[in-house]
Amino acid sequence: MFTDRIILATDFSDASQSAMAVAANLAKLFKTEILVVHVFEYQSTHHKIPVGWMIAQIWKEKQEQIAEATRTLRRLGVNCEAELIHDGFPSLEIPAIVKRFAKPVVVLGTHADTGIDRKILGSTAEGLLRSVECPVVTVGPRVRVTDMAVQRPYRIVYATDFSAASLVAAPYVRALHEVLHAVVRVIHVTSDSNVNKKWRNCFARTKVALDDAENPDSSIEYGSIPGEHISDAIIQDATRYKADLVVLGVKRAVLASRLEPKVAAQVIFAATCPVLTISS
Repeated sequence: MFTDRIILATDFSDASQSAMAVAANLAKLFKTEILVVHVFEYQSTHHKIPVGWMIAQIWKEKQEQIAEATRTLRRLGVNCEAELIHDGFPSLEIPAIVKRFAKPVVVLGTHADTGIDRKILGSTAEGLLRSVECPVVTVGPRVRVTDMAVQRPYRIVYATDFSAASLVAAPYVRALHEVLHAVVRVIHVTSDSNVNKKWRNCFARTKVALDDAENPDSSIEYGSIPGEHISDAIIQDATRYKADLVVLGVKRAVLASRLEPKVAAQVIFAATCPVLTISS
């Protein structure tokens, strides 16, 4: 089983609507339920004028919105539950929810427009990517959602730099390959013009990590691609390949291995498909 619960972290924005569609697709493909989570975030501080009435009104609106989200998912044929958390922080509350399940997957959308160091990714998405230990599917602002269940073959681009952090994603790629009957393109971005000879042994290690070392008829292909800017090269390759999903293995502390901190964020922002990150 790839996942036993899809956790849809939503703020009810337009970006979250796209994420809801992706979560519904995943739930149907993997025959699992969705837990819709919204964290009502505000600071309980003293004000010169009473604000309790305003907080109560916003809380009521959030209750209505999460109820509508569950109705929408059920109309799409997905079993779901909802959890509305009062006065918390998503980067703390959602990791706690993740720990309830054996194989959770978090899905969230990002409009990617807040924060000084998070101009590309968005503060909530950035916080969750740093803090959760399970796979996270982030739906960026350029994603056009389609029905995953009717697309064959399903196309996955797995970008790796051959580091331990990057190869953590390999078992998940393999599981997706098997469950979705997907074709997988494993890529490494390098500025070295002699790409094929230099990286041959590295790709051999990746094949072992993917349990693909002895399968000459596999629908997994491997290739180094030239590029000075890693994120641009990944995005361009995924676009040419018409990828349905990009997969990245990242370090939890900095969202990176050689896929440096802003690379994962840049890929999420510019990709026209969801991006699955697995942190270590």
